[in-house]
Amino acid sequence: SYIISKGNELSDKGFDGFFVDNVDIYYMFQTKEIYDGIVDILTQLKSDTMDVIINGGDIFVQEYISSEEDSKRIFDGVNQEDVYTNYNFKEKSFKKNTRENRVYYKNYLKKLLKKWKKLMIIHYFHHLEHH
Repeated sequence: SYIISKGNELSDKGFDGFFVDNVDIYYMFQTKEIYDGIVDILTQLKSDTMDVIINGGDIFVQEYISSEEDSKRIFDGVNQEDVYTNYNFKEKSFKKNTRENRVYYKNYLKKLLKKWKKLMIIHYFHHLEHH
């Protein structure tokens, strides 16, 4: 209810969409309650005038688009981080993603491209000093 009330406030202020982060919570806790909660939040945020872009959340997105519910279109697109590189928060450093992960994300995004035209990738890179 908090997210929806904040969403309504932003909508009233003239915003035209939402960039919804942390949908990947479903990856960590794959329960019906979490799934249904995400669906409920996205359904309430989505309208004819408000776009909803999901950041990450590949496990949720794949489950949702393979379900019959997909026709509801509760989101308009997906942004994916960590396709080519990822950030290690513990070490505070970037590194190249594994080949296996790159292939996984590329295949996932190709699948999505068939249904959605709004796909984005955030690619983290850093400047290496050359001595």
